[in-house]
Amino acid sequence: EKFGKRDAWALTFVLGAPFSFKGKEEGPFFKLPVETIIAACEAYPNNFAVLIAEILPLFRVLDDGKRQWTNVASEMLSRFGRRKDILDAFSINLGTGGWSGPTSSYLASFLPPLQELSAHPHSNVRRWANEKASQIGRQLKHELAEEEESTVRRSLS
Repeated sequence: EKFGKRDAWALTFVLGAPFSFKGKEEGPFFKLPVETIIAACEAYPNNFAVLIAEILPLFRVLDDGKRQWTNVASEMLSRFGRRKDILDAFSINLGTGGWSGPTSSYLASFLPPLQELSAHPHSNVRRWANEKASQIGRQLKHELAEEEESTVRRSLS
C-alpha cells in the first residue's frame, strides 16, 4: 500500500534524526548494517527507497571539516543511482541542515564529495553530481560576492 507525505514525515522520526542543526544525524535506523538498509530498500524499491534517499545521512564530517560520503549514501548511489527519483531525493536531502559561519564555506564543503562522483560507474550519478556541483558553484560565486560586498560596507561604516 502506498503511503502519503504525512506518513513519510512521521516515519522520518523513527528512521533518523532529520532536524539536527549540523545536518542529518545517524538515527536509530541508520545504525543498522548498510546491507540491511539496502535490503529493505530493495524489498520496497519505490516509496521506501526514495524516502531513505531523502532522509539518510549523506555525509560524515571529518576532523578537518571535510565532508565524506557515508557508506549508506555511497551504496544507495551504487545500487539505485540509475533512478531519477532516487537522485531527486538525494537533491532534496543535500539541501537540508544548518550551519554557522560564512555561507560560502558551507557551500564549498559540498564540492569535493560531488566532484568525487565524476568517476562514478553510473552515468546518471556522474551527470547528477556535475549538475549539483555546477549549481553549488554558481551559488558559491554569488555568496562570495555578497560576503565581499558586506565586508566592504562594514569597513566603510
